[in-house]
Formats: sequence, C-alpha cells, structure tokens
Amino acid sequence: MPDKGTQHTSECTGMTEAQWRLPHGPRSAGRARALLRAQLTEWKIDGEVTDNAELLLAELMSNAIRHARRPAGREIGVRIARYDGRLR
Repeated sequence: MPDKGTQHTSECTGMTEAQWRLPHGPRSAGRARALLRAQLTEWKIDGEVTDNAELLLAELMSNAIRHARRPAGREIGVRIARYDGRLR
C-alpha cells in the first residue's frame, strides 16, 4: 500500500506541516522514520533535533502498532509541523 502524504504551508501563521497515513503494520515504524528524515532534510533541520524527532516518532509508532485498537483497514496518521523555530 503506498504512503499517502501531503505538505501544506500557511502564509498567515508561518506554519509548515507535513502528514502521512501509513498502514497499521510492523514496517510502518521504519517507513515513518524515513519519511520524517526526508522531510526534515528538505526543511534543512538536522543534528540532534532530527535524532530526537526520529526517536520519539519510532516510540509513538511502535506503541500505535502494538497497542491501538482500530477497525480493519484503518491507517496510522503522522503529522509534523514547524513554526516559530519549533518542530512539533
């Protein structure tokens, strides 16, 4: 199943965000990290911020895959945003 992703920039708030929908499966944690790494590279964010963001996302994805109850066919949504010098 291909990743579904979008990127959006709001000119009035200065916020840029990217989001993806990934299958509920064990490979999605690694795929989410790869998508995050590519997006942060595009945004010219690197170093410790990237390392910490990948670690946090890996933990969140693992928990969602392992523990979330969901209807069949539902995907896991990932959204990241940058604004005012912050990454969320």
